Amino acid sequence: MQYVDRLPPRVRLQVRYQLRAVAFIPTLALSSLVSASGEAAPPSDVPPAHAPAEADPTGDIRSHTWDLGVSAGVLLPGEIDLEDPDGEVKTKVSPTFRLILDSYLVPKLAAGLFVGFTPVSLRDELVLGEWDGERYKMPDSGISVLEAGGSLKPRFFVGQRVAIKPGLGFGYRRAFSSEKAARFTGFAVNGSLEVQYLWQSSWKPYVDVGFLTQPYGGVEDVAYVRFGPIAYLTIGMAMGGL
Repeated sequence: MQYVDRLPPRVRLQVRYQLRAVAFIPTLALSSLVSASGEAAPPSDVPPAHAPAEADPTGDIRSHTWDLGVSAGVLLPGEIDLEDPDGEVKTKVSPTFRLILDSYLVPKLAAGLFVGFTPVSLRDELVLGEWDGERYKMPDSGISVLEAGGSLKPRFFVGQRVAIKPGLGFGYRRAFSSEKAARFTGFAVNGSLEVQYLWQSSWKPYVDVGFLTQPYGGVEDVAYVRFGPIAYLTIGMAMGGL
């Protein structure tokens, strides 16, 4: 620097500018090296903003492996046959309630359990007769029918959100009443057709249309009680999952 100070003023100023430019070169080179090394890039564990979200498997009704549902509706009018003594009673529209639990053995076939409860109303009271000084009759109200059993249901799909489930159920049926002649028991054979819609990830509103039959049953020492198909219609909500 002593040599630079001895130079003429104009030359001395030009030399100092050149020395400053030379001194800036290492700083510029270091900055370029840092940028090229990628240290300023975002961490690799941060997903890109445009990466697609993973699909929720419960958003597809085909992935559900079980159903638990409850429904309420009406039992439509029908006929109940009594034999020995002969007779027939007609039922009125009555409320009915059903509970189902289905487990899928394979995606398109379920084995399940059902429980049904129906307070049955009859159009007319039917007197069956008198035995041993006791009068037997079928009252027009106050008969509560409870049934339970098992079922098999195939399952068919319409897209990812609709399932159609026809079914056939077999079980035990029992009636409760203050009148002995109305306390029948029997073998239940039922048919059903459920249509489910996947509303949210686990919740499925559904419609259940079906029929109840009793090919065998009765009241001990009083009468046989049998009836053919009596239709019902219920609307309910089911919960399902993996």
